[in-house]
Formats: sequence, structure tokens, C-alpha cells
Amino acid sequence: MIYVSIILPVLIGAAVLAVDASRLSILATTLQKGADALALAGGAELDRKPTAITRADAAIANMVANQHKFAAGSPATIVTSSVRYLKSLPANDISVIDGTHDTADPAQARFVEVTVAPQTLNTILPASFIGGAVSVTATARAVAGFDAAVCQFTPLFICNPYEGNPGGVSVWDAVNNPAYRRRQLKLQLGAGGTSQYFPGNYGWLDSPNFGSGSNGANALRDALATVSPPTCFVQNGVSQKTGNISSADAAINTRFDLWSGPYNNAHSNSAYRPARNVRKGYVPGNGSNGVCNAQATDPNDNKLRQDDSFPHASGRMGTGDWDFDAYWSTNFGSTPTPTDPTTGVAYSNANRPSRYDVYRREIDANRMATAAQSGGAAGETGAPACYSGGGLSDDPDRRIIYGAIIDCGGLNVHGNSGGPLPVTAFAKFFLTEPVAADGTIHAELVGFVEPGTVSNTVARDIVQLYR
Repeated sequence: MIYVSIILPVLIGAAVLAVDASRLSILATTLQKGADALALAGGAELDRKPTAITRADAAIANMVANQHKFAAGSPATIVTSSVRYLKSLPANDISVIDGTHDTADPAQARFVEVTVAPQTLNTILPASFIGGAVSVTATARAVAGFDAAVCQFTPLFICNPYEGNPGGVSVWDAVNNPAYRRRQLKLQLGAGGTSQYFPGNYGWLDSPNFGSGSNGANALRDALATVSPPTCFVQNGVSQKTGNISSADAAINTRFDLWSGPYNNAHSNSAYRPARNVRKGYVPGNGSNGVCNAQATDPNDNKLRQDDSFPHASGRMGTGDWDFDAYWSTNFGSTPTPTDPTTGVAYSNANRPSRYDVYRREIDANRMATAAQSGGAAGETGAPACYSGGGLSDDPDRRIIYGAIIDCGGLNVHGNSGGPLPVTAFAKFFLTEPVAADGTIHAELVGFVEPGTVSNTVARDIVQLYR
């Protein structure tokens, strides 16, 4: 009895301590899981769009409702005490995330740090056993981040023509506004110093799939030509492929049923199939198989016309004013013009559509076989005349080319140094005409590559916990 009397308080104290430790562990675990869930909810919205932080705040406030246990007032919903948005993280996990990593810019916010409100647990064990306190406090913190990845993506980039929101218009606004969506872009300007985005960089992306040396250039060329490019990129950073890849022009032009250079005999290969609608103002060349050696008319008045001038983005973006009436009359004569699906008003120079809208309306109305009524390429149709590989399809639409949009202002890139560079958005561009003789690629911005928006390009949003 004496031994039991002496040992019993110790045994009871140890048992109560074990209960308190378990209660504290459960409280800390529920708080941590709640912080993790809140951070993931906010992190999933950090897609670099102007509304990213606003949406992240709303997701943290409304999307997740977890409860803590064993604290005073439990069960109750776990709430935040602070939220920080971060543009970067320290190089190692043990370093403190100081203020140099903070950002309020949604275009730079890659991570969110969520700290949940501390909760107090009233202990059972007497105060003398726990350092003079009858309660303990627990809290939790989590850091989550967002990245986007794309595969089967063409290795192309452009500098953001709307960087800095000129006139209050961002690249995100431009896609949704018909007046800006029809502005023609020069994705590339051919060879020469003024054609480079950075010294040595003409707008190509590097990928681990390319290999090195001349084989790398050939792989890049094929990635521009093939239906399913073996390339992947992440929004966090892409690297440039330096040099002007001269055979890239021939690669892109396979999409228009034009076969030259290394693709001279590739017109029976379905891996390089052209678009369903390749109307471009070309006539057959000489010889019995002249349709496989088509030549542009000069002047070319049957292709989708170019913008009247290019005063924006250092000469790389046009006004959006193009001669729709002339294009329609030379190719379709008196056939009624399509109407704007939103307003019901017929397209005209007074109600200009984007070239992509016209292209798609031709396909939808099955006008590919309609011969041009006049102009230098009178008699040309939109159907591919040389390609013999079969299986024409809009999945994918071969007049759509993909590219990364980068905010280039302030970047100090020389040759192949300075990367990887963060991507503002992965975008879809409509090729308005074949690559020009001087290497200029004309296109319109028609949308962004996001999960669920394209069937042939693999796009994934990657949301994960970092701390």
C-alpha cells in the first residue's frame, strides 16, 4: 500500500500528461491540415492573371471550412490570422521567408502563405508539471503555390505586346475585346538585329527534348511542323533557343499545304498535315505537279489582308484595321457576308471581324471548295491541293500555333543567358498567312492555353504545398 500510494500520483500524472499531449497533437494536426487546405485553395488561383490575388482571397475566405478540436471553444471553424503573397521562396526550407519575397502584384504572385488563428488548449495536468502554465497555444502555417505546365506545345515565344497595360488594356483584356483581338501581330520579323527580342533570341524556346547542336535546330523545326510536338514547358520559367532557325519558315508553312526545304517530299505524311482551310492567294507552279510547288501572287489580293499599319509594340502589333470587304469580294463575290453572332450585324469594313472569325465561318459554312472569284489567285480554293496523307481535321486546328507570352521589360538577357524566364501566359495564335519571304510570321491572338480549352495540347495546373 505504501509503494502504491507513492507511485499512484506519478502514474496518474503520466497518464494525464499523455492525454494532454494527445489532445495538443490532435489540435496541432487539425490546425495544420486546415492551414494546408486554405493555402491550397488560395494557391490554385495564382495563375498570374490580374484578378489572381482577388480570387485567391475569395477562395481562402469561402471555399474551405475545416474545424479544430480540443481547443477552448472547439469545435469551431479554422480561420486565418494572416495571408501573404510571395513571388519567390528561399533556397532552402529552413530559411525564414522575409519581406523580400513579398508581392502584391498578381502577375508575380506564385505562392501564398496562410497562418491560421492561434487556439488555446486548457490542460488537465497541474501547472507545476508544465512550466507554470495551465494552458498552451497552438497555431499553424502553410505555403502553397501554383504553376502551369503544357506539353505538345510549339517552341515559340513573344514579348507581351500589352506589357504595362497601355491605354489600360492588358493581354487578358485584348482577347475578350473584338477591337484588340483582330490586331495583327508579327510573331517574328525574320533575320537581322532589329528582329531579335534579346541579343541572339528571335523568339524560339529551348526544350530538353531537342538535344543539342544541329540536331537541336532540326528538332525545333520539326516541333513547329508536326501535329504533336514532343515538347513541354512550365510557366515558372522557359529558356530560349538562340539563333535564327532558317528552316522554321518551311516547317510552319506545311500548315498551309506548302512543301519546301526539308519538307519538300513530306506531303503524304499525316504527321505534317495542313489545315482544312488553307486559302492564301497562291497559284500552282510549273510542271505537272505544280500544286505542290505553289507560288504567291504579287500583289496577293486573295489572302486575308494585313493591318494597314503596325504602330504598336515597337512595330510588332497593328491597328486591327484590315480590308475585309476586299478579301470577301475577291474570294466569294456577291455571296452574303457572315454576320456577327453577338449582334447579328453583317461583317463589313464598318463592322470588322477578326481574321480568325472569318476563317472559322468559312469552315463552318463549308466554303473551302469555293473558288476565288477574282484577283491574282482567281480559281484558288481553300482546300489543300498537294497533301495526300488523308485525315484532315480541326483537332488540332493547324492554323493555330501556340506560344509563350513573356513580359520582357526589365529582363536582362544576352544570348542564351538570363533564363529561365517566367511566362505571363501560354497563348494560341491564328496564322493569318504563310510565313513571308523575309521570315515575318503574321498572326492574331485568339486565346490562352488552359486546362479544358484545347484537346490536343496537354495543359495542367499544378498546385502543391511547399511548406
